Amino acid sequence: MENCEVVTSRAKSFSPSDPLLHWDAKLLPDIAGGQYRVDRIAVIISGGGVDKLLAVPVIGRGTGEEQANAYLSTLDDWQLRAQVWGLVFDTTSSNTGLSMGACTLIERALGTDLVWIACRQFKACFEVMLSAVFSVTFRTSSRPDVALFKHIKKQWPFINREVFTPASDDLFISDDM
Repeated sequence: MENCEVVTSRAKSFSPSDPLLHWDAKLLPDIAGGQYRVDRIAVIISGGGVDKLLAVPVIGRGTGEEQANAYLSTLDDWQLRAQVWGLVFDTTSSNTGLSMGACTLIERALGTDLVWIACRQFKACFEVMLSAVFSVTFRTSSRPDVALFKHIKKQWPFINREVFTPASDDLFISDDM
């Protein structure tokens, strides 16, 4: 993770050499405060010794088609569609299906054959990467008590929980990110 770059801006000039598109989907609690879980996909591009987290969009369902659309949209946002030459993914059928798998659909949309790098240990790689992003962002340590959570715990009695506005996904999508 030494070469992991935390994204602080959407520099449209980002142009990795020989980029690989990495992704992993996960069912997570809705950050908008809902009681349901939502499918989110971490989309990462790597190349030239840099790994860059591009987006973590929500999709309606975990189908290959929905996933492929999310990846392609992210590539378009970053103007990287024409540069990708390989895909790194876990071996679920939504990724590997020959007719409706995300990899097949991405290749069709890009109009080219791509290198497929299937990894059974892929989820562990993303957990390590996302853990590193969290640690850098919230300045965590190896101690069992996390300063951010201690602060929230201390302030909790003073928070009016009857009147609140839940976070929305729009807070995480901006040209400033």
